[in-house]
Amino acid sequence: MNVVNRLKKGKIPRQLRNPSRNRQDMAFLPAALEILETPASPIRIAFVWFICVLVVTALLWGWFGKFDIVATAQGKIQPTGRVKIIESLENGKTKAVPVRNGDRVKAGEVLVALDDAEIKAEETAKLAMLHAFKAEVVRRTSLLGVIEAWQQQRLWTGIDSSTSISLVLPEKIPTSMRLREEVVFRADLHGIKASLASLAAQRSQRQAEIAGLNGSIRAQATLVATLNERVSMRTKLVQSASGSRAHLIDAMQDYQEAASALADKQGQLKAAEAALEVATAEGIKLLQTAASDNANRKLEALRRIDELEQEVIKARTRRNLMTILSPINGTVQLSSITTIDQVIASGTELMRIVPSDATLEIEAFLPNKDIGFVAAGQSAIIKVEAYPFTRFGLMEGKVIRVSSDAIPEPDAQQMESTITKNARSTIPTGNVPRVQNLVFPVNVGLNKTTLMAEGRDMPVTSGMSVTVEITTGKRRVLEYIFSPIAQIASEAMGER
Repeated sequence: MNVVNRLKKGKIPRQLRNPSRNRQDMAFLPAALEILETPASPIRIAFVWFICVLVVTALLWGWFGKFDIVATAQGKIQPTGRVKIIESLENGKTKAVPVRNGDRVKAGEVLVALDDAEIKAEETAKLAMLHAFKAEVVRRTSLLGVIEAWQQQRLWTGIDSSTSISLVLPEKIPTSMRLREEVVFRADLHGIKASLASLAAQRSQRQAEIAGLNGSIRAQATLVATLNERVSMRTKLVQSASGSRAHLIDAMQDYQEAASALADKQGQLKAAEAALEVATAEGIKLLQTAASDNANRKLEALRRIDELEQEVIKARTRRNLMTILSPINGTVQLSSITTIDQVIASGTELMRIVPSDATLEIEAFLPNKDIGFVAAGQSAIIKVEAYPFTRFGLMEGKVIRVSSDAIPEPDAQQMESTITKNARSTIPTGNVPRVQNLVFPVNVGLNKTTLMAEGRDMPVTSGMSVTVEITTGKRRVLEYIFSPIAQIASEAMGER
């Protein structure tokens, strides 16, 4: 009865309990009894629950957790508007170098003065030729005016009216050249007048001959008429047998001789009149030839004036280029000029001007694959190579500008290179567009220009290399993990 009561109370006598068995003995029990006799360890159960909680937590973090998507670009810090590279466009040697490294200069201040003696002499020679041709144009224009006046008025009576004509030259023409052109003008004028005077003398001679011949012809015509009347009278006498036939023949002979002399004088008159016309035509031809020659030479001089004006402008521009001026206010750096009379080749970098009081910005070059996600206004994280970010921290900035066109990567490297000429020589200059390794220039503004480290501000300066990480968006962790699987699935069972 006591045993039954103990069983009801949950107390099992020691004699009825299962004897203790070790794990090796339990391995020989039936499976069901083995499970009952060997319950699971609480540590294992706790570990399983820990794994379940960890998996659920990872899934929740993968769904709700997000991380930034960044586009990385390499670049450097530079002043707004870039550092100005000073080069010489002309070959020469230095005459004066008023600035040195570290000097502050203003816009328009002389940086380098090259020897311009040769170019100045060339400009002076071109200018003298220009003045000479301008004076020639004035001289020939005046001469054409005189010739035109002679042609419009009576040719042989208006020649002497040109004695008071004077040559009016511009004031810019040098005095020696003015005197020379005056002498040439007078010589040309006197030459034409002398030729016309000779022709006028010939005309006067022919006119005198014509007047004399006209008088002789009139007298001879009277004589011929008288002799003709005499022949008529002798003929009547012979017909009436009152006169001698010999007298008739004598009268006829005299008449024929007088008529022949009259015809000869009439021929001489026509020859004199023709000679007069020839002299007149020669005078007209002389003026026309002189006018044509002067007009052609004037046109040639005008053409040469146009050419020389451009050559003078070119020479003056070259002379001005021999004095190199500062394009901006700034500080001189990396000057390669060490002495006076130093030979300089065109296209050689002489120095650089760093803009003063200019804000700093970053010019970075973004790979072509990331340009579609970058826009102005996006935030960026900047890592300065000179200051390791693990120690000095990061800088913040914002995208200011994004280029609308790409440039080849070698061009971007050349833009960042400090050896401009050598780098430029390695870049092809052909017109064939390059479509590989294209990058987009991106300008990033800095929120501040210092880094705090060890209790003090560490400034950043122009020329420091940086890595820019532009935040382009956010992405779920699960999307990042499963995107490769989705990509493989989309490309599966397909042939390329």
